[in-house]
Amino acid sequence: KALYEKECGKISWLRAHYTRRPQHGGREADREVPGLRELQTRVLQVALQAHQAMVFCFDSKDYSQIRNGLTVLNKILPEFPVVLNLAQALEKRILKVKEEEKTTRPDLYALAMGYSAQLNSKRSTFIAEDKFHLVEKKESNTASRNSSPARKDSKGGKRREETESDKKRRRRRI
Repeated sequence: KALYEKECGKISWLRAHYTRRPQHGGREADREVPGLRELQTRVLQVALQAHQAMVFCFDSKDYSQIRNGLTVLNKILPEFPVVLNLAQALEKRILKVKEEEKTTRPDLYALAMGYSAQLNSKRSTFIAEDKFHLVEKKESNTASRNSSPARKDSKGGKRREETESDKKRRRRRI
């Protein structure tokens, strides 16, 4: 608990999330310190929220939103993004901004080029989401394995078993 307070006590969004009042009249000292999984989940949630905000900025055609998004990303580059799939998605958005703004707004193009170069130099430090966020896999019984979802094949409409990549694509759409 002392280590948690030392390391995470200064982070306001994390402390506010885990320092709720104890239930059933318990004392403040009886609060549980969140485990590693809870902390990882919370950090990933915040990263996803930041990513969504940046995507919103880059999808808008407003000059100031795009400029502000690039400025913020340049400032927080040492800490964000950490997760590989978020970095790849941001890279695609930055590439789109570079292509669209190359001739019309050279200042945005320069900001996007600078951020893109810095992001590429940081590529080796990105962590895959499954390694960053440890998710407990539940053991399923044989009945649930036999009733696994199937997807239509693109040729002939035949049914096939859903692969891991199909599951990932489906999760991204949600």
